[in-house]
Amino acid sequence: SKIRPYISLNIATNPFHSLFIGGETEKSGLSVPISIGIETVNPTSKLLVRTELEVAPSTYSKTYLSSTKDQIYEEAGVTLLANLHLGTQWKYGSFYGIFGVGVAIHRKNLQGLAVIPQRNTFALNLGVGGGVNISKNWGIDLSLSYLYLGKEGPIHRDAAMISSMSYHTIRPTFGVRYTF
Repeated sequence: SKIRPYISLNIATNPFHSLFIGGETEKSGLSVPISIGIETVNPTSKLLVRTELEVAPSTYSKTYLSSTKDQIYEEAGVTLLANLHLGTQWKYGSFYGIFGVGVAIHRKNLQGLAVIPQRNTFALNLGVGGGVNISKNWGIDLSLSYLYLGKEGPIHRDAAMISSMSYHTIRPTFGVRYTF
């Protein structure tokens, strides 16, 4: 087996894009996950194994109606994932399953109110992906995964209230990978 380190720069839907909150779908742009990892390919069986650490910064804004007036809250955070890619590789590319766990770190700010304490929640990443080798070192990857970023209960602050939320989304990702 040959062990090669790699770095990957990706464009993905923001973890809070197409986010399901209490039955509503919200949208909020793109995220730029960065991954570093190690790739191993067995020359006989063509078994591909990648282990990587992914960092995905994110932002999100939401307007909601309180009993007194419209309020706006903004959320910023980062998702840290340890991903395992298991699949097969051939001369021109690869196909793999994605299994990842980690932590999602969120911080909310209610307009006109204090910052809500930071929340760290369990994150889960499950999906499939494939790649095309452009050269010996460069490759392009495309994946589709289910990303779960945890739950939080209702938050009460003065006259404002945010209902309980479950953060999860389907996340398409496009990336460029450089393997050393």
